[in-house]
Amino acid sequence: MGNLSAIAAPSIDSVAMVRGGGCALTQDIFTLILGPTEVSTSVTSQTPNYEKTIHNNAFLTTTPDQFPAGCVDSTAGITSGNFVNLGLGKNGQILGATFDDSAAVLTAGMKPDGTFTMTVSNTTPQPPISILSGDLNKDGNQDIVSINTDGLTGSATVFLGNADGSYKPGVTIALPTEQVDFAVLDDMDGDGNLDLIVNTGNNALSVFLGKGDGTFKPIQTVAPAGAAIFFTDRFISADVNGDHKKDIVTSEGQVFLGAGDGLTFTLVPTPAFPRIVTASNVYAPNIVAADFNKDGKVDLVTDDGQVIRTYRGAGDGTFTAGPAYSTIGNRGYLVATDLDGDGNLDFFSGFGSNGLYGGDDFLPNIAYALINFPDLAAYECYRDALMKDEAASRNVAFADRSGCITIEDRSILRQIR
Repeated sequence: MGNLSAIAAPSIDSVAMVRGGGCALTQDIFTLILGPTEVSTSVTSQTPNYEKTIHNNAFLTTTPDQFPAGCVDSTAGITSGNFVNLGLGKNGQILGATFDDSAAVLTAGMKPDGTFTMTVSNTTPQPPISILSGDLNKDGNQDIVSINTDGLTGSATVFLGNADGSYKPGVTIALPTEQVDFAVLDDMDGDGNLDLIVNTGNNALSVFLGKGDGTFKPIQTVAPAGAAIFFTDRFISADVNGDHKKDIVTSEGQVFLGAGDGLTFTLVPTPAFPRIVTASNVYAPNIVAADFNKDGKVDLVTDDGQVIRTYRGAGDGTFTAGPAYSTIGNRGYLVATDLDGDGNLDFFSGFGSNGLYGGDDFLPNIAYALINFPDLAAYECYRDALMKDEAASRNVAFADRSGCITIEDRSILRQIR
């Protein structure tokens, strides 16, 4: 069971939650201001310790603000997308990267005073189609990899990060196919170095094993028997059968068990889930893997921008469908993280990683957090308590008097399967 908490702002604003010291969340509602020489933010409201607000709104019986497993978000094994939050850099700025229709990755940083550094264009040989990040050379700075294509040529470009938030000129790696979309960074062979895996289609993946210095060994083509891989398929890497070796799961539900060398994979005959045909955009569905029910086995969750679906892992690379929930029509980006610190993993739908969680470019003023209820009885207690809660009544009365809510979209989480 779960409770869908809308983290919303007025339609002209944006919303974000930022991790601070001790894993606490601050909710910021802000407006972007475009000046002649810089971009700044005007914060209209801040709510500190917002993890408690999320927790209390769900009327959970667990204890918030414990964070027994910490609050560091791993970006390893996550599919590339159209935006990456690079976290807090050594220069004290929150760093981010995206791209537009030009042949460049766009990077910028947000200063502590809320102003942004000027956007820097980092040139790529072809227009980027997706980007991802990781510390490729182990210097403590986040690096960026862009996956590029102009329909005729495909490539990957590596931008190594500097301590001041800038990036070294890109080094480009040729890809064997002209059509590419998605990639993953993860340590696939267990040597402690991040490897690059690119879906180059034609029922195969292109693997570049990392050297740990920001460079990669020559390309190796991996074509598992029985694979049906199209270049538009998203995919993740995770250990889904508990053998401490990284496996691959595609957005078509195919599961490939890894042998631990980063190059040898065996198809599981039974798909993890059926093909998803309701995705809201080309970057969906998204997949995350983690042990959500604490049975020691990795589970899967997908978000296609319309429905969040769960699949319980059997510990051998096979999965059984669990509850599915209606959600909002965003990009479908999904993060598994302990938002409220009660020791249970929650789902966050929106842009999120490295301690920053907010609405995406489809719905910048809305993000959703799915906080688990133990059972239906606990949910009914939540509904009863909400009707009697004095703070909730005061908030409704204030909204009526001030007119501060210009658009209201209240959704009750609904299990649809």
